[in-house]
Amino acid sequence: MTKDPANSKRRRAVRESDTEISRPRLLGLLALLAVLGAIFPFAYSRLNRWREREELASRQMRGEAPVDAAAPAANAKELPAAQLDVPDTFADLPASRAEVTKFLKEEAIATAKKVVADFPTEFRPNGLLAITYNRFGDADEAEQCWQQCLTANSRYAEAYSGLAAIAKSRGDNEKAVQYYRKSLEIDPSLPNVRAELAEALMSLNRMPEAAELLEQERRTAPTSLEAAYQLGQAYSQLKEYDKAIKGYEAAIAIDPNYANAYYGLANVCRRAGKTAQAAEAMKKFKEFKETDIRAQRDQSRKFDDEGEVRKSAAFVHAVAGGIYAEAGRIRKADSHWQRAIAIRPNDTAARMQMVLFHQRHNRIADVIRVLEELRAIEPNDSGHCLNLAGAHLQLNDLRSAESDYRSALAIDPRSAVACASLAGIFLRTGENLAEARQMAQKALELEPTSQNCVLLAAICQRSGDLPGALEAIARARSLEPNNPNFRAIESQMQAALEKSRKP
Repeated sequence: MTKDPANSKRRRAVRESDTEISRPRLLGLLALLAVLGAIFPFAYSRLNRWREREELASRQMRGEAPVDAAAPAANAKELPAAQLDVPDTFADLPASRAEVTKFLKEEAIATAKKVVADFPTEFRPNGLLAITYNRFGDADEAEQCWQQCLTANSRYAEAYSGLAAIAKSRGDNEKAVQYYRKSLEIDPSLPNVRAELAEALMSLNRMPEAAELLEQERRTAPTSLEAAYQLGQAYSQLKEYDKAIKGYEAAIAIDPNYANAYYGLANVCRRAGKTAQAAEAMKKFKEFKETDIRAQRDQSRKFDDEGEVRKSAAFVHAVAGGIYAEAGRIRKADSHWQRAIAIRPNDTAARMQMVLFHQRHNRIADVIRVLEELRAIEPNDSGHCLNLAGAHLQLNDLRSAESDYRSALAIDPRSAVACASLAGIFLRTGENLAEARQMAQKALELEPTSQNCVLLAAICQRSGDLPGALEAIARARSLEPNNPNFRAIESQMQAALEKSRKP
């Protein structure tokens, strides 16, 4: 592990306050595993996923070449940087609401085409243009753009999933299945593709295949409402009613207001002979039915509603900004991010792109500023609190990080990340050790990982509970029996315990 001054300070802080075990190697190793392992992998929880996704897309766009975020794209070197990085300017929006929607659709398409023109040797801009056309109802143009992506890179997974969605919208589920399977073959981590593939399979009455895919999706994306609901549908068709009930109940746990899940649950409970549960589910369905109908009616107005058009246009500018930023054209990127926010003041996609950029360039104050905006826009999203905590940890602002983690727990009391991170801060400061132990135990209950076991062991040891520490490290060892660090810690702790018991 790479050493740095901050890590050295953390190790010294734990050693200086610890007197229960005098073996320096044990203390240093345990503190290092617990403090570094417990806190810092959780910093920027959602940003890490965004960053991984952006870097993967960038490598694909450049033909699998490594990414240098500060360097311009190859075709961009033909012009001086000063000419390349001139910010784009945009006309004021029309006063008429009807004119606004038309204006923004045209601007979004023109923006995506401009990105394609600025990066003629790359294929991901054509993907942006495909998404833009598809969002505004032009499936034929979107299909052509996706095919152009595949001509440039036959391993572009997003192009296959885009073509699959178009095929499914046309009722050609056989072709959709082929495209979705190809997409998953290339990139099994693409979000929602298994659920979309399962829906196409269900339309073809291939329920066992659909159920298997949805079980996989539930394991990788346990908060996916679509996967849980479809799993209930698939098992209902297979007459596996107990499994169907679990699927619908999982969907309701994710969204307690989802009327369709109550309706499915009512039907499957009735077929399973669970009349009381069926009646209760039907009652809930009727309560939420009208709200759900209104939501579906709003969704059906997708291409006419100004709010939806603003959302789509802002998305195009946000992604365009990300592509320019990857090429080192920062002023141009920022002009698109600011345009996205001007079009849709509560836009989150542009702000997340901005956070990624500032974090990549170690502009932590800017990271915090934008994350605070995101938290104000989405106050019920615990991910923003976790990301803010990570930023504050980078500034060694433990008090603010503690507050952020507590805010995350107020939103999501079952966040193992927040529990473990909060416990890690207390371990680091030596304060609130009783609460630290509670948080570590809760994190371990929610996510029984060796990392959380080590965290609990360190807190027990710091609190003077050597038997508890030994029990926790033994559990870590059982989870990772081949980890030499855990074996060393366990044997040394056992020796220390035996020594403490001698008269």
